[in-house]
Amino acid sequence: MKILSKNNFSNSMFFLAMLILSGVIIVLVSKYWLMMWLGLELNLLGFILILEKSNEEFFKIMKYFIIQSVASIVISMSFFLKNCVEGGLMFSLSMAMIFALFLKLAVAPFHFWIVSLVKKMKSMNLFLILGLQKLAPMFIFSKISIFFKTNSMFWGMSALLGSILGLFSSSMNMILLFSSISHSPWMMMLMLSNSPNFWFIYFLVYLLNLSMVLFFSQENKYKLLMFLSLLSMGGLPPLLGFYVKWVAIFCNFASLTIILLLLSSIMNMYMYIRISIKSLLNLKNMNKKIMESKSFLPMFFFSPIMFFL
Repeated sequence: MKILSKNNFSNSMFFLAMLILSGVIIVLVSKYWLMMWLGLELNLLGFILILEKSNEEFFKIMKYFIIQSVASIVISMSFFLKNCVEGGLMFSLSMAMIFALFLKLAVAPFHFWIVSLVKKMKSMNLFLILGLQKLAPMFIFSKISIFFKTNSMFWGMSALLGSILGLFSSSMNMILLFSSISHSPWMMMLMLSNSPNFWFIYFLVYLLNLSMVLFFSQENKYKLLMFLSLLSMGGLPPLLGFYVKWVAIFCNFASLTIILLLLSSIMNMYMYIRISIKSLLNLKNMNKKIMESKSFLPMFFFSPIMFFL
């Protein structure tokens, strides 16, 4: 019976993962706003059911559902009304849609709702909410970002705020949350630059680093690889995270904005190093474990890969 229940659980989780991916794909390939909205809702439904299957707290599930539903209502109304109006009202609807997307993405200062959700969230759910769940709203924002030609200072301040909040955090979940908040403005600002499609490459690099941090943090013998993944996420040369930020800096942003983004990256690097050193110091006989055959071989295999991450 236990084996049967485990199989049922695995099958249901696989189905829900496919539901989320289907929603993302619908958004990415659709040319019509209605289909994009449908993709967002499939994405939301799949993640809500995964949270329920993972036995997350009911309060967390309801809070996420309410926030995302309110944002979805605003987005859907903007979709349906944009063809019926013109001039200033159309601009207002576009701005309403943009702020609803900010709420979905938890971009600072619209991040208030997500902090309590991720404190004790499981690794898989954390990867989804900080990674894959951002792709569809990001893509929609890239389509309407022309209406948000604001001073790039907004993005610099948003990234800096996320990094400052991360300095006061000590748990891995909270550090990854505020790291995500500080990375989002980089991507969204790239949509308004002279390389508007580069945001997707930045997102893929961020997603890869996030997945590796969460994967390697599960095993003590892989803590060093987790440390390298965090450094890549922070943008330390010559790791891959450095190159995407290097390209982003040369995308015709104001000098003060670049300074704010660099300050944000320095703060991120500090909190990554702090949590990594704390984690490494908590290990006993670290060198002995690395040299054991079962732990040394994975380290040997991943080391060339990590040089580029």
